[in-house]
Amino acid sequence: MAPSDPPNPLPEFIYKIHLPAEDFNYKLSDFDRVSGFIHLSVWEQVFKTADRFFANDTSLVIQRIQIDKLKAKGGNLEWEYVDGAIFPHWFFEPLDQALVGLGDVATWTRKSDVLWEGAFDGTSPPLAPESR
Repeated sequence: MAPSDPPNPLPEFIYKIHLPAEDFNYKLSDFDRVSGFIHLSVWEQVFKTADRFFANDTSLVIQRIQIDKLKAKGGNLEWEYVDGAIFPHWFFEPLDQALVGLGDVATWTRKSDVLWEGAFDGTSPPLAPESR
């Protein structure tokens, strides 16, 4: 990973993909814990990230977070160049409390034989940014 300048213009929202749980409580992934920061995506990266890291899952919880609210909570939002794209990574202590109550959440589901990128069959998925 290499540090990068943030995208210009800066998006209004960034997204966290969670595995669903019956008692969803913003639990962080082992990947986030080991990395020491929270892996986030901009909207244009959400489906590819879901297909890459959650290909075997048919249900996900998507958390949409306003960047201004994330910054107001503290910590350090860094943009890093990974695999040809710029991803937001959020460093916050305590890490387990970083995402609690921050933003909106929605559960996405799909059939097991459909990629996440095609899961909504041309319709707008929950928490998609509004067209401007």
